Amino acid sequence: MKKGICAVVMAMTLGFTAFFAVLTGGPFVEMLSGPVPVTGSFEEVSGSYVAYEVSWPLVSYGAEYYSGDPDRISKWGYVMYDEERQEFFNIVVPEQDHTKFHHLLSEANRSEEDRAKLTPVTIEGTLVPVEDSGVEELLRLLAGNDSKSTREMDVLASSQEGWYSIESKSIQGFGRFPLWLCAVTAGINLLIFLVALTQFLKREPKESEEEILGKAFAGSKLDQLLMIQRVWLNSWTAITKTKNRKMAALAVIGGLAVPTAIGYFVGASMTTVMTIHLPLGILFGDLYLWVQWMTERVNSTEKTITAFRRRIGKLMPSGEEREAMAADVLEAAREQAFRERSKDRMTWVAVGRRYWAVFSSNKTVQIVDSARVAKVETSKESYQIPSGRVTVTFTNYAAKIYFKDSTKKKGCDEMLAFDAENTLGFLVTQIKKYTGDSIEIVSL
Repeated sequence: MKKGICAVVMAMTLGFTAFFAVLTGGPFVEMLSGPVPVTGSFEEVSGSYVAYEVSWPLVSYGAEYYSGDPDRISKWGYVMYDEERQEFFNIVVPEQDHTKFHHLLSEANRSEEDRAKLTPVTIEGTLVPVEDSGVEELLRLLAGNDSKSTREMDVLASSQEGWYSIESKSIQGFGRFPLWLCAVTAGINLLIFLVALTQFLKREPKESEEEILGKAFAGSKLDQLLMIQRVWLNSWTAITKTKNRKMAALAVIGGLAVPTAIGYFVGASMTTVMTIHLPLGILFGDLYLWVQWMTERVNSTEKTITAFRRRIGKLMPSGEEREAMAADVLEAAREQAFRERSKDRMTWVAVGRRYWAVFSSNKTVQIVDSARVAKVETSKESYQIPSGRVTVTFTNYAAKIYFKDSTKKKGCDEMLAFDAENTLGFLVTQIKKYTGDSIEIVSL
């Protein structure tokens, strides 16, 4: 199943990368390369990302409105005159940038000497041909009462064969922010694809506990004991990885669907949906996926084994004592060990002639030296935790351990807690097997 989840993640992230690369790859490269100056005719640079100095607007109009409201202009259009080329063309600029173009428009009828003193405004965007219907509308605007064109200009405009338009900050119909957003989304998904590919190709060790216990081991007894823990930890991490990656895949699908649906609901254009809503949703899913992978790294088998070794070192500073404990627990494991799997953790239990060991997937280790134990009390404890409108009940099965040399005035010295009653039963059975009546066992 783990391989299947990795394959799904790989297919989705590679698909996202390819989609945005095809959709916006060309315009993004043009943006990084920068605009080219218009040095020849407009026809020579048609379809290119250009930089042009605007100096002679003749008439303005509302090119686009917020939610279709005629009183709220989001983009302004200007019909321009290029005196050098004696050609007319169109530009479209965002509402927040229109002031400087309005200023040029107000000075349109001044003398050539006065206009030469004005500072041109540079506009950058893709130069595209204007369709015939658009040309008719631009000619109508030029001939209107608000136009500052002359009769000679109107005649020249009517005879012009090809018209072109530049939308400011638009590269092949895409804005700078959407292009960067799509590029970042493509890059992150490519990175996730490569990570998923390494996980897909990674092979987990298949040795069982019995095989490890049965073969000659060159390392220390403690190393061999930790090798056994690696077996069941691999099994547990595979289970949690599968669950987490299913949730991550659902998060990516949700991130894909929800923002896209919102875009359609608010009436956004198809370009806006594909270049803003869609990548934002995918990035949300990617973030969830990345958090899951980082969690996996923190809770990996190797990290947990390292935590086990560190904890045992604190419990038993003496190397000889650690080896004696490991040898005793290994001998017990050859006869019988017990695994408990619950919703949130997996636990490995072995009871030796002297030492009792409990390893848990939450990186905890408990070692009890039975030579110090005077009494064991077993109990079933239930507690409730409110969760929203419901109350969740949890039950623990515990072995409370009291030492002979205890200095505590209240409570037990050590407690081994389990999620299943049969785990506690295994512990008590094994204790009785090795210690007989030397340790008092009381059921509460």
